[in-house]
Amino acid sequence: MADSYPVWRSGIASEGAAARAETGSASVEELRAHRKRMLVTSYRLFGAFGWGSLGDGHITARDPERTDAMWLIRYGVPFHRTTLDDLVLVGPDGRVEGGGSINMTAYYIHAPIHEARPDAVAVAHTHTPYATPWAANVEPFRMICQEATATVDGREVDVVEEVQAPDFDAGK
Repeated sequence: MADSYPVWRSGIASEGAAARAETGSASVEELRAHRKRMLVTSYRLFGAFGWGSLGDGHITARDPERTDAMWLIRYGVPFHRTTLDDLVLVGPDGRVEGGGSINMTAYYIHAPIHEARPDAVAVAHTHTPYATPWAANVEPFRMICQEATATVDGREVDVVEEVQAPDFDAGK
């Protein structure tokens, strides 16, 4: 693994495939396997930080051959226990290839991003344990330190009734 980038103790990296994928010399199958391994590693990393334990965040990776499809964790799998077998391919219509179920909010949020940004290989977002209750507070940050001044001018508090993305257009 010395010539490859470290993969946070997941034990799932493949030295050869990672190096080829990074240089662009990988086959479609190698690139797909690489992206899936990195997706699993990313889920495990999120899980190690305690993120996503309540479904509050998602990570997707674009399939290198079917560029209108993305890989996503199947519904109900704890992030810190994600394996390659837990990944499912989701088509552009939100259907899971080969069956299974997903968190549809992940599709509604991530699919429009993948559609709008064909250059994006992966999309990730989370609601950290501190950000989620703060957002529920629905108050702007007070300027109590220099760093807080970056959040003051021109920023608004978005007050919405719906906390789920109920359809594809909501993710846009």
